[in-house]
Order: sequence, then structure tokens, then C-alpha cells
Amino acid sequence: MNKKMLLFGMGSGLVVALAFVFTGGLSTAEARVAIEFGIEPELFEGLEVEIDGEIAGRLESTGRVTRRAFSLELGEHVIRIVHPEMRSEPRRVDLALRNQTLHLLADIEEHASAGGRSEMVLVLRR
Repeated sequence: MNKKMLLFGMGSGLVVALAFVFTGGLSTAEARVAIEFGIEPELFEGLEVEIDGEIAGRLESTGRVTRRAFSLELGEHVIRIVHPEMRSEPRRVDLALRNQTLHLLADIEEHASAGGRSEMVLVLRR
């Protein structure tokens, strides 16, 4: 085998390996959670999403699409939307299937507080 063929083979192998890595071939994330926030886009746009106690990103629309997806490992996770002035109920989810996308809907609802007053609370519905 001559040197050109050897170099061509090595280069081709490198290209395939890089394509595998950059398309997520070695990613540990195996499922996704997609949060739709089109009910109240002006309220939710720009708010941070916390997953398992860590900020994972912000709710940002792309054109008219008001949905943001987050890649996660399989297993149980706690998700909540962080608002500077409103309480947010955490949502526990269990991702059990590879390539699964779990869709959640960001919403706001009225809850009675401990003192009997009502307050608006951010929730994630299935």
C-alpha cells in the first residue's frame, strides 16, 4: 500500500470520528425536556430554568417558536423556572427512555398562601 492510500485512509477515519463526536455520539445526555412557554411569552421570555439545582439556560423564543429544549441524562430530575418576584413550583420528572422528549407547559396559576391570601405561582404542566 502506498503512502497516499494510507494517509487517505487515516484522514477518512479521522473525519468519521470527528463527525461522530460533534453529532453527539459520545454525549451522556440521552433524553430531552422541552418547555413550551407560549401561554404567557412576555412573562416567561428570558427566565432561567433550573434543573437539579443548577441553572441550565433561559427560556428564549426563536421567531414565533416559544419552546426551549434541554438535554438530560436518563433518570429523575427536578425542574423549575426561576422568577425574581414569583414563587415557582418544582416539577419532578423521570426520563426512562433513550431519545425521549418530555414536553412541559409553563403556566401561571393562583394559589392560596399560608396566610389565606392568594399568590401567583409559576408551574410546569405535563
